[in-house]
Amino acid sequence: MNCFKKKHDSYLKNFILPLQAPKILIDAYNYINEIKGDIYEKSKIIRKNYLEQIHKAGYTNVTEDDLYKNYPINVSTNKKLIGNYVRNLPYCKYLERSEYENILLLKLDLNSKNEELNMLCKILREKYDFKNLTLVFDLKEDSHDFLELSHITTNDEIIYIDDKEWLPLLQSAFTELTLILSIDHAIWHLIVAHIIYISNRKLYFTDILKIFNMASKNVFIKELEVKTLLFGTDIIFNQKLNDNEKFQEYLNKKLVIFIDNFNIDNIFEDYFNLHDINPNLNWMPGMKKNIEIINKFVTSVVSKKDLNRNNNIIINYLSKKYKNSGITNIPDIKKLLEILFVVGTAFHSTTFEFTKLIFTDIFHNKDIGNIFYGVTLQTIVANIDTVFGDELLYNGKIYKKEVNELFNDLEENRKVIGNEDVESEFKNNIFSTKEQMLKSYSTNTYTTYV
Repeated sequence: MNCFKKKHDSYLKNFILPLQAPKILIDAYNYINEIKGDIYEKSKIIRKNYLEQIHKAGYTNVTEDDLYKNYPINVSTNKKLIGNYVRNLPYCKYLERSEYENILLLKLDLNSKNEELNMLCKILREKYDFKNLTLVFDLKEDSHDFLELSHITTNDEIIYIDDKEWLPLLQSAFTELTLILSIDHAIWHLIVAHIIYISNRKLYFTDILKIFNMASKNVFIKELEVKTLLFGTDIIFNQKLNDNEKFQEYLNKKLVIFIDNFNIDNIFEDYFNLHDINPNLNWMPGMKKNIEIINKFVTSVVSKKDLNRNNNIIINYLSKKYKNSGITNIPDIKKLLEILFVVGTAFHSTTFEFTKLIFTDIFHNKDIGNIFYGVTLQTIVANIDTVFGDELLYNGKIYKKEVNELFNDLEENRKVIGNEDVESEFKNNIFSTKEQMLKSYSTNTYTTYV
């Protein structure tokens, strides 16, 4: 990999990345030339194009019913399903308790208790017109589908499902939320690329590097997409976020706080803000267990061999690179592996799900151009023939036993999660294990893959 020998990119200041030629995926621009009609007609065209791309990827037996079983166009008419999207996906990180018992709020009015949400809303609204509103959810803690959208409040009005403002307000809310989570998703890619770059620069010719590189598939392509396509053009956010000083300040602060405070034992509850909204409920099924499996795997790997010398190299190197960043807890190899696999695999097991809400009627904004849909489709179509934990991702010998245990643990978790939501409005009924996954392709899977 020649990029490891070159000077690094200063794009993220202290968080170095490989220096690569800035190319943009030209095919993405031409993916959809024209999308006309209302939101339902647009959804139909988008779904058709997406299915064609899945077939081109080799999944020729997949039907539209298979692909969109849990993403009907008319999502707006099913309040329980909307609640399930929020509790199954990272949207739940923005929920907060209300003054009433068993009522949760998601505030998109710049008055959320989550300051990160307020900041990102302000940045997005510099170029997009989104409504000030609050999504009000009923929390039924004794129910399998424990979260259900009740109503929407805006301008001191209560809007119910039969109101003519219901759909426009839902579209404003979920379009804004999807763009916000796209930023989160992009930052995950930057973190992964940063760690892979560091490890390959400083741990070359070591056995532990082969563990890092289990998560290296396409990481620099994704980092380039983020840097040049997502944040470097106005296609997605109607502005170049690279040129937005508030966003750049937010981005660097986010990276510092995440790396400095990362603790694998409580990252699930901390990152998704679950402490105040009952962390004992089954939020984002499978993810917490995946993180526990990663914790076990990394611990077994780093305890098998003396890594003191390698740790000293990494810590000394990062101490210099992070000198003016604000990071005080310089990560060692164990922590870097934990961050890499949690962010690059466990967190990423949800990314396709929230992005594919663009196929439904609750995603729409008049300022979003046709090219947005083309670029989005181009970047979410993926080949999933290799899943995280697969023995094929590891080409060494020393840690074969640990990698095999990782794969088996993840497979067991996939089986559990595959059966867990059989009675839910939000079903995972296409695949769970690798064997089942490769038979089909679905917009809804809890499989952790790279």
